[in-house]
Amino acid sequence: MEAPFIDVNGFALQAPTPRYNGDFAPVFPTGLTLSPDGETLFVANNLGDSMGIIRNLRSTRELVRVDLRRDNPLQPIYPYGVAALPASDGKTAKVYVSCWNDAALAVIDPNNPGKPINRITVDRHPTAMVFNTAKSRLYVVNSNADSVSVIDTTADKEIERINVRLAEKAQLGSSPESLALSTDEKTLFVANAHSNAIAVVALAQSGGEKSKLTGLIPTGQYPAAIAVVGQSLIVGNGKGTGVENSSMVVNNSGRAPNAPNDRFPAVRGQGGQYSGSLISGNLSLIEIPSERQLYGFTQQVLRNNGLIGEVKTRLFAGTNPIKHVIYVIKENRTYDQVFGDVGQAGDGTKADGDPSLAIFGYGEAARSPKGGWGSFFVIGSQRRRPQLVHGCLFDRLRG
Repeated sequence: MEAPFIDVNGFALQAPTPRYNGDFAPVFPTGLTLSPDGETLFVANNLGDSMGIIRNLRSTRELVRVDLRRDNPLQPIYPYGVAALPASDGKTAKVYVSCWNDAALAVIDPNNPGKPINRITVDRHPTAMVFNTAKSRLYVVNSNADSVSVIDTTADKEIERINVRLAEKAQLGSSPESLALSTDEKTLFVANAHSNAIAVVALAQSGGEKSKLTGLIPTGQYPAAIAVVGQSLIVGNGKGTGVENSSMVVNNSGRAPNAPNDRFPAVRGQGGQYSGSLISGNLSLIEIPSERQLYGFTQQVLRNNGLIGEVKTRLFAGTNPIKHVIYVIKENRTYDQVFGDVGQAGDGTKADGDPSLAIFGYGEAARSPKGGWGSFFVIGSQRRRPQLVHGCLFDRLRG
């Protein structure tokens, strides 16, 4: 069987809703890894709560599904990353799967997939993983805990948990998403997506030592992937370097970045201007810094994230008069698309919108004579924030 793709619907259970996805439940494959001999592919099925094994890749492509969910069928675990540990015969001894919603790694014997699954407790939202060359250690980023777990692959247990937050007293939310080892394997580089920085960790070299965060390297927006090539880092910035540097430009042509429009050119399809398409990612090539350079880079990252260099101000003296803050977000849309036609906020403040980009008419509805909510809410027309899409990718607002 030869094909440019492999149909993984065979890993799915019967769909709960008829006619959905061809009567199959969603699978959504994410992590992939090959066996050392290249004959088997292991797949993490994120929405299927399973690991897929595809055997005999060059011929029959036999599909085997390994259910990873625990006893509670109502608690999905969302497997994401996959790492295969080689056996002495060149095949696969065991497979590690990071499970987002389980705070654990599932350990599977691929030669006996029906065997009870061993689990290694780590921290919240384990994501990317990487082995050292000897395969004696597996490093796992815990995205919702700002940490990295170090796994002893012989004993299958966590032996160290490394904090990669910007500072000991910094708030949670750096969101490490990827990691890579230096060529001498003495340093671990961790991509902190929400902090727009790479954490540099000096790894413990003996049992009595602890790994230590030695500095930070500034990146583009949302570094989500990293690799080491010689003395350089290649960093994938998921949101590039901002909308002002994006190759995508909002326009009313009916073409990119708009969604497909079968009515074009008669109807321009203005509603297809999807904010998630307006930012283009890019790659950064960064020479691994010296100790002195790293110190300067660290100061820059701390300034960029508001941890140093900001003047602390007080808005008022005495008791805080603010009782509640209501923060309204229109998901997946820019300010101008929603409120571009609003002339002023309820307090009379002039709004700085572009009415030519307004596509919903929400501005008029919000300012309706019947007391629309836009008439008494503040409009944050110039609140600059990287756009996000729905699901688990929402960022925190930093005031």
